Amino acid sequence: MNGNKGKRVDVHAFARLKNGNTSIVESGVGRIIEVDKNGKIIHEIPMKRDGRQNTRWVRFTPEGNYLVTSENPGVVTEYNRKGEIVWEYLINTRCYGAIRLKNGNTLIASGSGKSVVEVTPEKKVVWEIKGTVPGTEIELGWMTALQQLKNGNFISAISTPARATRKSSRSPATKKSSGNSTNGSWSATAWPCGKSSTTNNPSTSAGNWPSWVSDEDRDCCPICPGLGLIICGRLGQPSLPAVGCAEQGKE
Repeated sequence: MNGNKGKRVDVHAFARLKNGNTSIVESGVGRIIEVDKNGKIIHEIPMKRDGRQNTRWVRFTPEGNYLVTSENPGVVTEYNRKGEIVWEYLINTRCYGAIRLKNGNTLIASGSGKSVVEVTPEKKVVWEIKGTVPGTEIELGWMTALQQLKNGNFISAISTPARATRKSSRSPATKKSSGNSTNGSWSATAWPCGKSSTTNNPSTSAGNWPSWVSDEDRDCCPICPGLGLIICGRLGQPSLPAVGCAEQGKE
């Protein structure tokens, strides 16, 4: 039906579209398809080979293009609806995720590079955080998921036994507080505003944790929009051994 009989296909990215169809990125075979509710393929584009077909995260840009990360080679590639490459950035690490920021730059989770990098359309690095977050003991590990918030801050996650933090697009974490983690839920116990909350999450991989945290919990008071979440865990563990939060500065 879909032309993949006998082939190994990994899916690391998919999304329900506004028109009700579903976009699926087929890693390995190197194809992005759009299917209707009956599973019929109504649009497909091939991805470039030479390793670019082995994908991780894929996100849409505001223009409707596909922003695709490939670990080997470590490259972020932007395809339009025709399958043409309109932009790419070779980071030379096993990159995992990338998002297009509101300012037009691209934020990249470098995976094995243990860093988050912001690059311009001209491929100039304008911001990077790597190693230990300045002023803290937070050590970055294998960087995976990214998500930008309404206030311009972003969430980043780590899939190795290290800490991941949501942080301002420029400012590092400045204050640590405590928290805890249990099966199926995350409990925040030390927000600066004194709020205590629990957000249910699915028993899936640590790499998906940004979607577990509600906007209400992120922005619970005027002090808290700068909060960062620090997660300790290994990809694939439904129960994380430690969770905390860090207060962030603003630009």
